[in-house]
Amino acid sequence: MLVLLAFSGLVTGCGALAKLQKPGDKDVYFEGKSQITITSPEMTANFSAQIQFTLNDSFHIGVKGPFGINAGDVFIIQNRFVYINKLERIVLSGENNDGLLESVFQIPVHPGILSKLVLLPHLIKQHHLQEKQYDRFTAVTFNNKNLVTSAKLVNPEGEISFKFDQFHKESNIYFPYKILLEHETSRQYLQLSFNRIEKVNKQFPELPVIDNSYQQL
Repeated sequence: MLVLLAFSGLVTGCGALAKLQKPGDKDVYFEGKSQITITSPEMTANFSAQIQFTLNDSFHIGVKGPFGINAGDVFIIQNRFVYINKLERIVLSGENNDGLLESVFQIPVHPGILSKLVLLPHLIKQHHLQEKQYDRFTAVTFNNKNLVTSAKLVNPEGEISFKFDQFHKESNIYFPYKILLEHETSRQYLQLSFNRIEKVNKQFPELPVIDNSYQQL
C-alpha cells in the first residue's frame, strides 16, 4: 500500500478535489488489472491495482488492499491529481507541476507522463507528444514489429529509463503488459505488470466523497 509518512506533519486545506473534472461520457475508456512494485531506498511496496484510463488525459489507479478491498485511489485528470489513502485516511491533492505526486510513487516522473504510461510506446511512435515534458525522450529503440521497447527521459532530477515488453493489441493499439521505470541516480524503480488491458463500455470511476475523517495534506 502506498503511504505518505514523509508528509504526516503537514496539514493544509486543499480544495483541489472539487477542481478535478470527470472526463466526458464520449471518451474511450480502457481498463486493466496490474501488479505494481515500487522500490526505493525509503520503501518497498507490492500491490495489485485496477487501472482505468482514456486517450485524453484521464487516469485512475484503484489500489487493492487485504482481501481485495479498495485501499486507495489515484486520479490524474488533465493538470490535476488526487491521491487517497483509505486505510490511513489521508488525502494529497494538487496540480501536476507541484512535485507532490512524485513522492507517492517514489520516482521523479511528471504525472502527465504517468497518466499516459501505458500509451507511451504508441504515442512516441506516432509523434503525438507535443507537451514540453515529453520533448526530452531520447535513445528510443524498436523491436522487429516496430514497437517502442525502450526510451530515456532526461529531467532535472537525472535520467529515467523506460522499458516496455509483452505487447498485446486492443482497439488497434499495442499496449505493453510489462513496464519498468528506472531512476538509477536515486535507485528508484517502478514496475507495472498487467494480466489484461481491454476497452470497456462503462463510466470512468466516480470521484470519491471525502469527509472530515480524512487528513488533507
